[in-house]
Amino acid sequence: MQLHHPDHNNGSTESARRFEEVQDAYAQIQHLRQRTPPPRHTAAPPPASPDVEQRLAQMERELLEKARLARERAQRAAREAAASYRRPSDEELGYVKTDDSLGKILSDARKEFVQRLGDAQEEPLSHRVADLLDEFGSKLKGNGEKDSAGGTEKKARKRP
Repeated sequence: MQLHHPDHNNGSTESARRFEEVQDAYAQIQHLRQRTPPPRHTAAPPPASPDVEQRLAQMERELLEKARLARERAQRAAREAAASYRRPSDEELGYVKTDDSLGKILSDARKEFVQRLGDAQEEPLSHRVADLLDEFGSKLKGNGEKDSAGGTEKKARKRP
């Protein structure tokens, strides 16, 4: 309809004539539709035989039973899956690395402490313990005493 509308064709008389023809045709179609409604299916379906009704009822019972069994199997599988679930550790998930843990750091410090105590058998005990405690304290602080060259200074004790 918009194709022949006079407003879209600069007021053309030919477009106006075609537009009126289209409007008249549409009005006739509407009039015919109102006079004769579309056919409706009013006939009732034929009655089903008792044999068919029994088969349908049996099939419905079987279907409901299968659905009940399937639901029970799914619930049982869900319970078993929930019971056997083991949460991954933080290390497995990548949240914590064992090598960086405080326990690992203290364990390494203890091993080194024990090794140095064993290696320092010839020094007097008071000097060895003092040296080890000073070194351990500087390691815990994260910075050793620096010498003028920028390296870690080792304290040299005079042996008696």
